[in-house]
Amino acid sequence: MFKNLNISALGHVVSFDRTCALAKQYGFAGVDLDVGYLMKIAESQSPQAAKEWFAQTGLRPGAIGLSAKWREGDSDAAFEESLIRLEEEARLAAALGCTRCVTWVLPGSNALSFYQHWDFVVPRLQRVAAVLAEHGLRLGMEFIGPATLRTRCKHDFIHISKARANGDTRWSFVRQVVEYTLGRIGKMLLAPR
Repeated sequence: MFKNLNISALGHVVSFDRTCALAKQYGFAGVDLDVGYLMKIAESQSPQAAKEWFAQTGLRPGAIGLSAKWREGDSDAAFEESLIRLEEEARLAAALGCTRCVTWVLPGSNALSFYQHWDFVVPRLQRVAAVLAEHGLRLGMEFIGPATLRTRCKHDFIHISKARANGDTRWSFVRQVVEYTLGRIGKMLLAPR
């Protein structure tokens, strides 16, 4: 484990070279990669040039953000196209020593019921995880689920709650992804709160 800077999580928009300089200045051992910045170097020069540029910072790679278009509003065509770019980004991130890719999931939907959302999201995230795994990267998901966001959604997706209409206990999205991915579908139910 090492102290890692993700400057965008602090609400700042700063160029990646400046972010790296700030990380060094304030004693961070690593930084989340701006894969877009590094891809520009790789495409205009070479992947080796991007690797050398990052190596000269003296920092360790933290994670890359997930660029794949996997969300509810993204078309199948946009998703498929984004996987091509993700493959390139994962290859470069792995060459830089990065082993993590991160994204976030909202607590629900106004258009898709829990099961519709599940059937839409899980196959996409499985494909994303497979692309990343080919390059030694793991997918991490942050679940954004405070009550203020959950109440805006007609259909819950992440939060464990009683179903509004019939009292069925909802499954936890987190647990389902883990169990489904590991092939233990029979163990997905969680006890209600």
